[in-house]
Amino acid sequence: LLYRNHTVVFCHTQTENLEEYCRSADVIVSFAGCPNLITGNMVKDGAVIVSVGCGFKDGKLCGDIDMDSMRSRDVLVTSTPGGVGLVTTALLFESLAN
Repeated sequence: LLYRNHTVVFCHTQTENLEEYCRSADVIVSFAGCPNLITGNMVKDGAVIVSVGCGFKDGKLCGDIDMDSMRSRDVLVTSTPGGVGLVTTALLFESLAN
């Protein structure tokens, strides 16, 4: 991404103003392992969200993305668990290359 003049910002769970960074992002790749870390009010319409991280909440496996809050948003989001694979990765990089 850097070679194609994209700005890449790395954040972590304790980043101040995490919501602002997420709201300004066109692509979010989350691998924090914190269930429901990224919510619908933290992303802008048209964003692509790739949920890699997962953890347990109430004894159930769930991803970093709060899928319930994303349903009303105009975003593309991978499901977790099971959403990130070869096809997801290939399509993500194909769209970034254009």
